[in-house]
Amino acid sequence: MMANEKKETFKIWETLQSPSTFFDFSWEGKKGRFLLKLWSAFLALWFISNLFWPFPWFGLFFAAFAAIHAISFGTLKYFYRRMQELNDDLVGRNVFVKARYFYRNTCQTSVNVWFPLFFILSFGIGGCVLYTNARLMLTFILFLLYFVVMVYFSMVIYLQYIRFFWYLRLAAHDNESLSELIRPGTLSGKLQVQWLQDINDIACVMRYMFASVGLLYIAAFALFCFSPAYGASVTAPVFYFLWTLIAIFVVFVFIVINFLNSTHLKRLRDRVKQAYVNELILLDESPKDESSHELCELVALFRQMCAATILNSNDFPVRNASDWVLSAGITAIQVVASVATLYQFQLP
Repeated sequence: MMANEKKETFKIWETLQSPSTFFDFSWEGKKGRFLLKLWSAFLALWFISNLFWPFPWFGLFFAAFAAIHAISFGTLKYFYRRMQELNDDLVGRNVFVKARYFYRNTCQTSVNVWFPLFFILSFGIGGCVLYTNARLMLTFILFLLYFVVMVYFSMVIYLQYIRFFWYLRLAAHDNESLSELIRPGTLSGKLQVQWLQDINDIACVMRYMFASVGLLYIAAFALFCFSPAYGASVTAPVFYFLWTLIAIFVVFVFIVINFLNSTHLKRLRDRVKQAYVNELILLDESPKDESSHELCELVALFRQMCAATILNSNDFPVRNASDWVLSAGITAIQVVASVATLYQFQLP
């Protein structure tokens, strides 16, 4: 009996260390249906308990928690699927060796447990300290349970964003030859850089996920601090400690990683463009038939024009022109929201 309990405990620990295992089973299967029923029963109980023991701003907090949970869980599933497709596309090619090695060796790590646990304890205990009007009732207990689940998934996807940033950094600064970055025969067919489009898509989705979840966290915590219903003690040191965590891990980290990711993506695009231009140059240097000398010169001129256009293009071979504008806007909102919240409590 004890052996089975230890085995189950070890299995839970392994699952928490490797969140991708959450998607190893079918949600339509027996296990998936059981979890969905259990989750539905939990939410139903939470709603019913709120009818008897109302929690302040229950609807808004539920909406924010549900949105954070859904965005984090959905993005986590998307991230694992697209990264698997990306690495499958690179199998057999001598590119991004360090990046792929790093990704494989960080699939299972205790950081996926300790990092979320740090934020669960920090905001869980800190929030209870600030919540001077708190009453130990069923609605509040269920609120804390949902809070644990939400923070866990949001912090796990946060770690995947950091992990993807390091993957992209290693890929952008790898020293493999430029010729390995595109498949042979590019000029005779479609440019074979699906891997670059995959990286760009993942970067965009992760960026918007980070920004959306960050804004929801700021809004939810600001509501908790502003509302008189909670009686939040804004003079307590824990108040400034929690807002410092938000300022660092939500606002500052987003600005830095967003900038660095964009820099790494640009470096990859530039290297692909250079590889494509190098192939154009090689074709120009190939033996020419003297009987068609004028035609060869015309083709060479056309290739030079193509090369110049490629090198001067800002969105070749992937297009994401709107990303910077949207990211800048979201960053500005995050900064203003954080500063405004802290400034509010400095007013007499």
